[in-house]
Amino acid sequence: MARGVRPTIGGAPVGRFGAPRDRAWSGVNLRAIAAACLGLAGRAEEGRELADSLHRALPNYRIDDLLTTFQFAPDAAELFRKGARRAR
Repeated sequence: MARGVRPTIGGAPVGRFGAPRDRAWSGVNLRAIAAACLGLAGRAEEGRELADSLHRALPNYRIDDLLTTFQFAPDAAELFRKGARRAR
């Protein structure tokens, strides 16, 4: 990463290893995981409600923010993307 460039998640700064600086950010990522899992479980309406609440708080947050933070294996990342699409 270039000097002076600070990493972000949904526009908010993160600390070392992509970990959110603020404990509240762990809740954001948990909501994203839960929304994607609900989408995969066929509970898209619940997932959509959760995703909507996340986007009201952080309009710029995207599934790529979660995937960059946790660096899942490619097959797991694709499952999260699929779940997130279902929860839209």
